[in-house]
Amino acid sequence: MQSSFFSFIVRTLGVIFVIEAVFFDMDGLMLDTEPITIQAKVIEGNKIGLPITEAMVRDTIGMSQKNVDQYYHHLFGDKYHHQYFIEKRREYLFHYMEEHGLPLKKGLIPLLELLKSKHLPLAVVTSSTKEILAQYQKYGTVFEYFDRLITGDEVKEGKPNPDVYLYAAKVMGVDPKNCVVLEDSKNGIISASKAGMQVLMIPDLIMPDEEVLSYHPKIYSSLEAAMEYFQDNEIA
Repeated sequence: MQSSFFSFIVRTLGVIFVIEAVFFDMDGLMLDTEPITIQAKVIEGNKIGLPITEAMVRDTIGMSQKNVDQYYHHLFGDKYHHQYFIEKRREYLFHYMEEHGLPLKKGLIPLLELLKSKHLPLAVVTSSTKEILAQYQKYGTVFEYFDRLITGDEVKEGKPNPDVYLYAAKVMGVDPKNCVVLEDSKNGIISASKAGMQVLMIPDLIMPDEEVLSYHPKIYSSLEAAMEYFQDNEIA
């Protein structure tokens, strides 16, 4: 896919920054799914004798499935069976969605409408798999705003490795340095920053620590607040 005919110019602190595409993380950024993931992991882990804590789950937010598995295998060895937890997470998530639909974050739709009005190419860039994304698509139409949906199983190394964001830029036909990424997690911030992209952080369950701050993301309290970044600028 080639980049949009339009370029979006942001002037911030006297620096001109051209935006060719905007990338959205999914879980925790677009969708309020992380509390459900924590609940599933902690409850089901303790049922089978694995003392998984909320802090452990928070550490893995934004990681690829491969990196999540490595994290828990380091803690629990062969007692940890990743397929069991994948299936339990799905059960919890889709039980919720059957009753309530997709748990969209407040401000998501107005932000997407704003970006589409500026003719900016949009992509979802998630650590989740194509299978999970396909399930999400059954419960809402929000993904129709996006030109491309890119999942963690399309690259060898997931977040916090930069591969998935570099791949997204390649697929969209844009320069990584001219991409803006919206992320909520530490692993996502590191991934996008290492890809050389401008990063907006909208914290979900985890506030930025010193390592996150060292990458100098622009931090907004909500998706509604992040709209400010894209308003009152110019199309060239």
